[in-house]
Amino acid sequence: MPHIRSAAMFIAGGLVGMGVLAGSAMAQPCDPTWVTDAGQAGFPTGYMGAIGMYQGRLFSGGSFNGLAGDPTLNYLAQYDFGTQTWSQVGSGIDMGISNAFITSFLEYDFGNGPELVVGGFFFEAGGVTGTKSLAAWNGSSWRALGTDFNPTGPEAVWSMAEWNGNLYIGGGFTTVAGQPAFGVAEWNGTQWRAISSDIQPVGGSPVVFELFVYDDGTGEKLYAGGRFTSLDAAGPMLARWNGTSWESVGTNLGGRTVNSDIQEMVAFDDGTGTALYVGGFDMRLTDTLVRCNVAKWNGTTWTDVGGLLNGRVYGLEVFDAGDGEALYVAGTQAALFNSFAKWNGTSWTAAGGGVLTSISGGNASVYQTMVDGDRLWLAGNFTTVAGGTQAATGIAAFEACQDTGCPGDWDGSGGIDGDDITAFFVDWQAGEADIDGSGGTDGDDITFFFVRWQAGC
Repeated sequence: MPHIRSAAMFIAGGLVGMGVLAGSAMAQPCDPTWVTDAGQAGFPTGYMGAIGMYQGRLFSGGSFNGLAGDPTLNYLAQYDFGTQTWSQVGSGIDMGISNAFITSFLEYDFGNGPELVVGGFFFEAGGVTGTKSLAAWNGSSWRALGTDFNPTGPEAVWSMAEWNGNLYIGGGFTTVAGQPAFGVAEWNGTQWRAISSDIQPVGGSPVVFELFVYDDGTGEKLYAGGRFTSLDAAGPMLARWNGTSWESVGTNLGGRTVNSDIQEMVAFDDGTGTALYVGGFDMRLTDTLVRCNVAKWNGTTWTDVGGLLNGRVYGLEVFDAGDGEALYVAGTQAALFNSFAKWNGTSWTAAGGGVLTSISGGNASVYQTMVDGDRLWLAGNFTTVAGGTQAATGIAAFEACQDTGCPGDWDGSGGIDGDDITAFFVDWQAGEADIDGSGGTDGDDITFFFVRWQAGC
């Protein structure tokens, strides 16, 4: 091939400072893949809305019924990666006289080893009295945690966090352990206590959807996001607990409608320093009147990230898919990018083809995300991923591309040979071989490639 010969002549006659180039070479480009084994079981109705890892197994919860054709696998199940099968968690979740759903997981040690705390809206876990909407699983049995929620009441737990060794829960409950509570409560190692004296609704019932620990430069604090106008006079939609009282976070972020809320939070450094990012529905910057679904707090003021999206943000994660850490968003933005996207620094772009088609046949949705090692898990109401090319019902993982440890092995054969040169130049001519990270393909990329190829494995 003429372009290979000319490239070889270029390398032979023009390489200088090869050691410097080799030392600064970047990772070989590669494409993330989807892992869909857990999503092959399928279920006829409902959705998966929570994901967690405990004792090497994947736990998922939601409102699904009949997972893997088993009529007992409802609302909550655990997945064994070795056998690639789902099974019940103890004797499962009892919905009582109403519907049931699981919202959140947190591994927490009450003093006898780590247990999986399961939150949501349900009557009982494993038939154990006192496990309404919150229970602990130790790998073999369920137990109550003393919240004493009214068994037939509307109390729901939506979020959990650990801060300074204590367990915090957020949700839509009005009592905890027999005392009035307003959306947030704390287990201090001895007892439950309410840490707010008032929460005001926007419309309907106020809810705390997300708890997150963060330090914006004023000290580490517990941030609570949700759908409320105020939490002990702090807010709207977001307040932070300093251990003594609730504080507002800035003055220029608000909700545009009674349905506006904050669902997710994450810390991310976009190159200008670590900041707090929040995701939700139809937020508005009160100083500029810009509407957005993701906003950034730099410790001083709020700015929008990507403007208004078509839907609600339920997942916000920092993940390295093989090309460096980036911010990913997931939710109900079906029309824009199939409910899964990546922030490129200036705009949101579709990631991995996203998810498609709900179980009932409408638009697909993602309701929760989780990063576990080199996998970004998505759970929700969908039947396919990768732009509709791979089947996966309710759950799938976006897996980072793997470094082979042999960067000159461009075709992935496991060794160095002439085929790697051919494969490289096919990509180079297509503009897909930006090895030096300059933003485009040029002669420097050829230089970098041959340094690696000559180094072998």
